[in-house]
Amino acid sequence: MKAPFGWTVIRRPNLFKPKGCVYLVYKRDTPADAAHWSADLAQYTHATKARAVAAGKRGEFAYKQ
Repeated sequence: MKAPFGWTVIRRPNLFKPKGCVYLVYKRDTPADAAHWSADLAQYTHATKARAVAAGKRGEFAYKQ
């Protein structure tokens, strides 16, 4: 599945947490930049889904608190 603007990793909301999974990976449909009100997510956006999932497993996701 192609994602023209990459894949972003965020903390999974408590309501939707399957066993042990604390992060959510989603496909971006806009760039992660200030013009799209998402500059804070740029460091958590990856070129491929596999890299995003690996970052989530390492605990590197947005909105940790």
